[in-house]
Parts: sequence; C-alpha cells; structure tokens
Amino acid sequence: DMTVDHTVDIAKKYGILEFKTMAEAVAARPDLAVVSNPTSLHVETVRELLFHGIPTLLEKPIADSDDGLDELQRLSEEKRAPLMIAYMMRFHPQATRVAQLLEERAIGAVHSAVQISHSYLPSWHRWEKPKEFYAGSRALGGGVVLTEIHELDLLHWYFGPSRVVAAAGGKLSAIDLDVEDTASALLEFERDGRRFPVSVNVSFAQPTPMRRLMVFGERGRIVWDILAARLELEDPVRGIKDVSELPNFQRGELFVREMEHFIECVESRKRSKTALSAVLDGHRTALKIRAALATQETHA
Repeated sequence: DMTVDHTVDIAKKYGILEFKTMAEAVAARPDLAVVSNPTSLHVETVRELLFHGIPTLLEKPIADSDDGLDELQRLSEEKRAPLMIAYMMRFHPQATRVAQLLEERAIGAVHSAVQISHSYLPSWHRWEKPKEFYAGSRALGGGVVLTEIHELDLLHWYFGPSRVVAAAGGKLSAIDLDVEDTASALLEFERDGRRFPVSVNVSFAQPTPMRRLMVFGERGRIVWDILAARLELEDPVRGIKDVSELPNFQRGELFVREMEHFIECVESRKRSKTALSAVLDGHRTALKIRAALATQETHA
C-alpha cells in the first residue's frame, strides 16, 4: 500500500522548483506540463497552459462537465500544443490485443458486452478521508462514473460512439461521500451496421475488487480479467480456445509507456492516440450517465 511520510520535504529532496502562481510557472517556459489537480479545476488550468503553447498531459477524467472542452481543442490546434489525456489503459498490451481481435472479427459480429469495474475507495488513499479525496467530493468533480472511466474509454475506442439507454445507481454505501459510489448503465453501440447492448457496472464501494471486460459474439467470446492480466478468446464454432497471461506485468509499466508516448508527441508535435478529440465520446457518455443518475435522484 502507498503511504505518505510528512516528515520529508519532497521539493528539497528531489530539487523541485516550485512556483506560487500559474503566471510564474508559464513564464519559466516549461517544455511540457502534467495536470493532476482536482477534476473541477482541470479546464481552467489547461486553458492557461495551452494559451501559452505548452504541451499538456491531463489526468483523467477530463473534467466534470462539457464546458470549455471545445475551446481546449481549438487552443491545442491553434498553438500546435499537444493535449493528451492520461488514459493509460490504452497502453496495456492486452487492451491492444482486444482491439486487434475485434478488428479481425475473431468472434464474428459482436452481440453484446459487459464491463465491470469494482474497487473500494477507502483503500485507495488511507492517509486521507474519502470525502476529502477528489474522487469522493462533488465540489472537486468526483464520483465513480467519472473516476472509474478507463473501461468506458476502452469501449468507445473499440466500438465508437454510443447512446445511453438507461442508468441507475447513486450513493448506496455507508462510506462518507457526497457523490455516487455505484452505477449501472445500459449503452447501445453500433458496429458493422448492427446495434448491440453493452452493460457497464462501476462501483468504488466494493471491498472485493473486480475489473473485467467480456465481449460476446456470434461465434464465441473474449474475456479480459484486467486484475489478473488474463485474456481469453473462445470460439467453439471453429474449435479455438486461446488464453494469454502476463503474470509478471506491473501496472507501473502503463504509466511509463504513456509518458514515453507523450514525450514523443511533444518532440514531434504530432497528435497523440489519446488526444482530447479521440476520447471525447467516452467522456460525454460518462456525463450522460451522471445526468441520468441525477434525474433519477430528483424523482426519487
């Protein structure tokens, strides 16, 4: 588990130069910026950086609304400053393999999919109360739908835009939060001219963690157990069953690969694989799910 040692001066230990204001920071003309402040502050921070032409890696979720995102896209293009969203799961080798299998129609036409992402928020940062952590605070842009958006982003990478058919959930646990901790949504995607349902289930109120993506097709299924790094392809029609595992895979590798890609984009000024425009569909779907939950709460 991660811990915090408050006796250590991080800036002094690692020789970090600190600035008290954003104006001071941009005046130093940094080569790039990483934005990881609370979600509710993302847009105003990134706007300032892009205005000054500073390439930016923005931690997910992008924001807690859709306000200002078109402006960020415009600034990124006008200033030729790459804006990359930190969806590190797109750099997982098994995530890439799932995309390849779907592209190859390894299970034929897709009929449905199920995405489950369960974790336990109080175990994330044991040194702070859940309600003081951005994920557990409405004012800071928290809530499970936006915080656990990685697999939702993958679904939109694999299948394109979606529509929200229905959503249910809310603040269901006894954890001290003022945001939704559990949500289920039924989405509809379209692939190869055929519409199909996808069930999305997210919670950070589950002491027994689970992260799993299951895609069902006309000939079989793809099952990806993300926590176990185990990917299974089963096609009984053609007598195929293939299981690949990465027993030594370290989650930290995702962040290294993500940063390497970002630096490459900064040096070449090319568009990243998780540029804002490439990931907006998933973000906007998450906002629609949250809006559906809010409407449900209003009429409860």
